[in-house]
Amino acid sequence: MSLPPAVRGTGAETRQDGAGKKREDLEAELGGVALPASPRSASCVASVPVPPHLAVWEENEAMRLLRFEAECEFVQALANPQYLRYLQKERYFQDPRFVAYLHYLDYWRRPPYVVHLLFPICLGILDLLQKEEIRERLEKEDVVAVLDQTLRLHWLYFACDKNKV
Repeated sequence: MSLPPAVRGTGAETRQDGAGKKREDLEAELGGVALPASPRSASCVASVPVPPHLAVWEENEAMRLLRFEAECEFVQALANPQYLRYLQKERYFQDPRFVAYLHYLDYWRRPPYVVHLLFPICLGILDLLQKEEIRERLEKEDVVAVLDQTLRLHWLYFACDKNKV
């Protein structure tokens, strides 16, 4: 799937999707939600890898943006130990499709994507979740409590000014 060429008009960048819709039309379809204006953001959204189960779909720019935002939020939600506990209770970690999805999300480590993460510690958690042993250990409440305490201390340490300590 290739991206439609950028069309330059009166100085403002417009993009057309396969059906000939312009950027403004896509924003109107999204209810006035503005598509990213920065070239870096737009290129990230445009180049988000497509998971294998969605490869048969034809995505336009608005759909890519929504998927980009949803995956960005999900990856960052992995930094919440209570959310991990919920996923374990609901048996998501036993589903091979979900585990494959976690492997797919590894693309967030690459430079065009990692700059969009507000909580980069989520990449460390994503690393841990690649291991079956760790996913199984999340069944224990004390493991979740230790992870929660460790992350809180990490945030506390990195939030303080190291020159004043």
